[in-house]
Amino acid sequence: MRLKQQPMGLPSLVIALSVHYDDLVSYIRMRFGGKGFAHDVIHDVCLELMERPPAQPIHTPLAFLRRASMHRAIDLSRRENVRQRWV
Repeated sequence: MRLKQQPMGLPSLVIALSVHYDDLVSYIRMRFGGKGFAHDVIHDVCLELMERPPAQPIHTPLAFLRRASMHRAIDLSRRENVRQRWV
């Protein structure tokens, strides 16, 4: 079996994600409330990074992860708001 070549930035992102996981959860929780929601957001970001790693090297992994987490939280929050309006 041949392993897919990983982009250069992915290992540093995975390391940053594991080192700063609790900080990222707190970052999202402070802005959106709900610890479970924050964990879901960070989990989604992790999965997306594994499925579609960035094409370019990431020079500031924590900043990238915070921004990606915030965008994911906004997306999930909007989706939930729309779902609640129609259910």
